[in-house]
Amino acid sequence: DDIESIAVGNGHALVATTDGTVFAWGRNDSFGKLGIGSNEPVIVPRKPQRVLGELREKKIIMVAAGSHHSLALSEEGTAYGWGMDE
Repeated sequence: DDIESIAVGNGHALVATTDGTVFAWGRNDSFGKLGIGSNEPVIVPRKPQRVLGELREKKIIMVAAGSHHSLALSEEGTAYGWGMDE
C-alpha cells in the first residue's frame, strides 16, 4: 500500500498506509513508543513492525511522533496515543 502519513520522533518513525495500517520502527524504549507489544529497548535497526492494540481494528489516517510517544488519528476522528504518559 501507499503511504498516507509518516512521522519521525526521537529515534523512531511511524507510517500509516492508505489502507489505514500503522507500522513503526526504530529505537524502542522502556515507554513502548513503538507500540509493538514490548517495552524492551531496540537499538539495532529492524524492518517496520505493525502497531498492535486497538489500532489493528481502525483505519488510521494520520500519525505523529514525539520524543517518547506516538500518536495516531482514525478516520472517525479518534486520537490514540502510546508511549510515555499513555
